[in-house]
Amino acid sequence: MGATKDYLQGLYDEHQKPELEFNGTCHDCKQTVQIVTTMGDDGKLTIEGGALYKIEGIEEPFFKCESCLEKDSILRNYQPCEVFTRVCGYLRPVKQFNKGKQAECHQRVNFKM
Repeated sequence: MGATKDYLQGLYDEHQKPELEFNGTCHDCKQTVQIVTTMGDDGKLTIEGGALYKIEGIEEPFFKCESCLEKDSILRNYQPCEVFTRVCGYLRPVKQFNKGKQAECHQRVNFKM
């Protein structure tokens, strides 16, 4: 919960509003979800409408609707797949490429012989 609370605290500091609304897709059932977070004067955080998960190293937060949260409160299968490719004679993660090289990599087509 530390990364999530730090993420929300940063948003509260940036926007100077006591209530933040998030609209997204539930990680489990893929339904639209609306989550409202409120930071009290005492620093107490209240989340309504589901759950919000912020994972270090992943830019966007994950959401869970209330029904999926009741079934399983743990966020599972969230780690992105790291893709390696051999461009200049050695293996390297695609996410370390610059934007132009990433676009070039995504345009490539694999052929079967």
